[in-house]
Amino acid sequence: VKLDWNDNPEQDLAGYDVYRSTSAGGPYTKLNSSHLNSAPYTDASATNDTRYYYVVRALDTAGNESSTASEVSAKPYSSPYRDAVTSTPGLISYWRLGEGSGSRAADQQLANHGAYQGALELGAQGALAGDPDTAARFDGVDDRVEVPHSGSLDPDSIAVEVWARSDGATWNQHGWFASKGDTFVLHPREGSRTVSWYVQKAGGDGWRRIDYTPADITVWHHYVGTYDAATGELALYVDGETVSSTNLGPGGLRPSQDALTIGSDSGNLRNRVGRGWLDEVALYDSALADGVVAEHYELGAAPP
Repeated sequence: VKLDWNDNPEQDLAGYDVYRSTSAGGPYTKLNSSHLNSAPYTDASATNDTRYYYVVRALDTAGNESSTASEVSAKPYSSPYRDAVTSTPGLISYWRLGEGSGSRAADQQLANHGAYQGALELGAQGALAGDPDTAARFDGVDDRVEVPHSGSLDPDSIAVEVWARSDGATWNQHGWFASKGDTFVLHPREGSRTVSWYVQKAGGDGWRRIDYTPADITVWHHYVGTYDAATGELALYVDGETVSSTNLGPGGLRPSQDALTIGSDSGNLRNRVGRGWLDEVALYDSALADGVVAEHYELGAAPP
């Protein structure tokens, strides 16, 4: 269980203590052996299928302890797919889109949280077999997840991973799986079943793309777009297999100050809003190996 909180800016802050209980309201047991300097904190001792209740207390340099922060609860469960993604080297951020309510799309890495905008349907049936985590449904009008720009979202090499399905026989709009300004777009093509993977390299080469057309987009598919700055290899995977690739020559990606958007295109093309379902969106700072992509698909498509 990963816990996050807003750090206290006061100069006399000595640290934080995290407490846990199996009953709402306590009594609580302190988890950390020494004071924490800042958020986040991971409770690695939590047992699956048990609900826990957590509070955080701040301490000052005089030894005074703050009042208890608002209690939060979590019930961890086994998820081979989630565990495979979070243990993959190079993971920057991972948005499961599994919230049942609220406006925050939590990043499992606690690095780049997003904000739900519009009237998304949260709690929709998820993509993963045997996993209770839910998905988000986008209405094609004004729904998106917006993740503010940060330097971590502008790597030289990249992999973008998402599960997606359409609510129609063809995509309703361009560019809405995941998009970051002038850097990359995992891009369904309006009026077709085609999915394109676009990137722009630094140096002014313009957009480069590869494409694939699944037979049926009304069912869940696992899409991964990768680019390796060292080799220049651009690749698109669908359901664990390479379906298109080309070589652009070595070189890093073009940086962008735009927000990362999920469910719509980004920048001045934000009006391209998707209609369908998205789930398990992940961003990496390296191109995933073929075997890693295949493993992720297999874990998501088959019950554990």
